[in-house]
Amino acid sequence: MPRTSRCLPLPGHATSFFGPTLERYSSFQVNSNDDIRQIQSLENGVLFLTKTNLKYMSRGGLIIFDYLMDESEDMHSLLLTDNSTLLVAGLQNHVLEIDLNTVQETQKYTVEVPGITIMRQSNRFFFCGHTSGKVSLRDLRTFVVEHEFDAYSGSLSDFDVHGNLLVTCGFSSRMNGLACDRFLKVYDLRMMRATTPLQVHIDPFFLRFIPTYTSRLAIISQTGQCQFCEPTGLANPADIFHVNTVGPLIMTFDVSASKQALAFGDSEGCVHLWADSPEVTFNAYSRETDFALPCMVDTLPHLDWNQDLVPLSLIPVPLTSDTLLSDWPAANSAPAPR
Repeated sequence: MPRTSRCLPLPGHATSFFGPTLERYSSFQVNSNDDIRQIQSLENGVLFLTKTNLKYMSRGGLIIFDYLMDESEDMHSLLLTDNSTLLVAGLQNHVLEIDLNTVQETQKYTVEVPGITIMRQSNRFFFCGHTSGKVSLRDLRTFVVEHEFDAYSGSLSDFDVHGNLLVTCGFSSRMNGLACDRFLKVYDLRMMRATTPLQVHIDPFFLRFIPTYTSRLAIISQTGQCQFCEPTGLANPADIFHVNTVGPLIMTFDVSASKQALAFGDSEGCVHLWADSPEVTFNAYSRETDFALPCMVDTLPHLDWNQDLVPLSLIPVPLTSDTLLSDWPAANSAPAPR
């Protein structure tokens, strides 16, 4: 069941949509200068990561905290390791651990290979994807490298982990340039070795496991092609579907926590929603959504602002002893016509 909603693509701007019909819920500016690199939804708000800034805001746009990093940082990814601990990484040679309760940096882990743009977690490892094409598996307590897979000679595009399988997609170096590799690298985490690569029929740019009855993979190209297959099986061209972008490239992709919906974002500011039923739920345990209070001034009389003789006393004002905004000192205001 495809759905599409459009918003104006502004740098550092966030827009949220409600329900399977994608009704606009809120829209606000997160950062006036930098793009948003990653978003993480929490119970009471949403974390937004930009190049040098981590901002926690309510779903309506109120700032809960704003954590500024050094100007030399170039952050790209974040990973919520538990309810109050966050890892933040980027193109520099270290990873920051931040306590969300105190909003303080608690650890700085040095990494041997800089350029961490993707992070995942399992019950055994932190998985870090590097711009160099490597995926490192790190200890959950010390962040020390336990294993490393050299997936691609060019760069890493995306990877995901489910159970004992790690699957990657990326670019290989060819003819003094980079070419999208149509072979997904598959690694068995029990034996820590590569298995038979999975050849797909599109140029993979994003991939996610959709574990429901099976361990299906959703593989997405930037041109809007979507292929579903098993990581240990054969890719079938009949399992290719198309996101109706009408030209724009797919820039981001994710799967809902309930595994019932896929969301695609394109370069023109459109969000494309695929769902398996009209009554789709995005979360396994959804809560009631908070909406703004209904407007209480619908019954007020209409005032023609172009008529100079219309008395402003037609607008009811409650009696109050508080100082009004109009009670400014004369030195701070100047009379002007309506």
